[in-house]
Amino acid sequence: MTNAKNDVYDVRVIKHANAGYDVFANFRNVAEAVSYMRNWNAAQMHNWFIIDANGTRLQMDNSNKLVVTYSGLGVLATK
Repeated sequence: MTNAKNDVYDVRVIKHANAGYDVFANFRNVAEAVSYMRNWNAAQMHNWFIIDANGTRLQMDNSNKLVVTYSGLGVLATK
């Protein structure tokens, strides 16, 4: 028997393109999404975001660290 809570994939990796957002992948938690994204080319991260289960928008910065971002305001806090 599986735990239903572990089967919830409500963390999304999205890409901003063409004035909209496309969901690229879904994960169970932010740690899985970050692990997945850290394998990518850091120079290509500027259009990619993680949206957590609470709707918080997270992004990888230039030093490959996760930061909280807000549209139009830039980076406001680091995690």
